[in-house]
Amino acid sequence: MKELNLPSPPDALRDASGHWSWPFQALIVTPWQTTWPLWKLVYIYGSLVAFLFLLGRPTLRFWRSRSLSPLELVLWVWLAGNTVASCSGGPYWGFASFDRYVIWALPAAIALNADLIAAHPRWHFAMGLASIGITAFAVVHHGLG
Repeated sequence: MKELNLPSPPDALRDASGHWSWPFQALIVTPWQTTWPLWKLVYIYGSLVAFLFLLGRPTLRFWRSRSLSPLELVLWVWLAGNTVASCSGGPYWGFASFDRYVIWALPAAIALNADLIAAHPRWHFAMGLASIGITAFAVVHHGLG
């Protein structure tokens, strides 16, 4: 089995302190300071777009209707808090592990967007297959890390 061969932090990031940065800072800056495989860029930015969409959709719906059940409020706080925290991860790992951090809110994202999932099951099945395909490609070409 191959070893995971991802870039190590450059000196400017290696000595950075703290686990937090401004929202989106690591997601924008890190790929400019290190070289990443295309699959990783696609996976991270695809995850970012997906979670911003899955957060924005119920936010807009709740803002328009001005009504929220207690369960929806808890789920929305979970999804919003985790997404904002994931987008504010610190130097290097805020990008490198973004997908691992944001996935913690997937149950809330699914529950708040259940109507979309029910309306388009084939689309979601295709997205699941694409995610599995990217993961399989990464494991075959870069090993398990």
